[in-house]
Amino acid sequence: MLEQKTVTLVRRLFDRTNDGELGWQEAGDTDSFRAALSNYGVLIARRELRDQWGSPVPCYVLSILNQHGRVVEEITAEDFGGSLPNPEKVMESLYEGARRRAMGVEEALESILNSLEPTTPRPKTPSNA
Repeated sequence: MLEQKTVTLVRRLFDRTNDGELGWQEAGDTDSFRAALSNYGVLIARRELRDQWGSPVPCYVLSILNQHGRVVEEITAEDFGGSLPNPEKVMESLYEGARRRAMGVEEALESILNSLEPTTPRPKTPSNA
């Protein structure tokens, strides 16, 4: 089971990411994202494991990085024990939020939607009335 500070860290990362207050960036490969915090950083990554039948199962890993970029702690959903409800979903949601922020999904959607706005009103015809 994780220390309470670590559980609090994950909750705060989750909240700040969902509120759009935490800046995430791509971290080298397509399945990991990094955020800088004070002299440290965090990295969330999706790894693919295999279940007993050989089917792929995603595993989300949160790493705490020191000033030199070295991993000082790694956290997975299994580490939470009973200290966080539905830890798999929390870790997946944190990863997805970090990915969306790093990839600029909201900005891309806004730009695409704006480009699809009609420039002049279309006359009403029987097909679009």
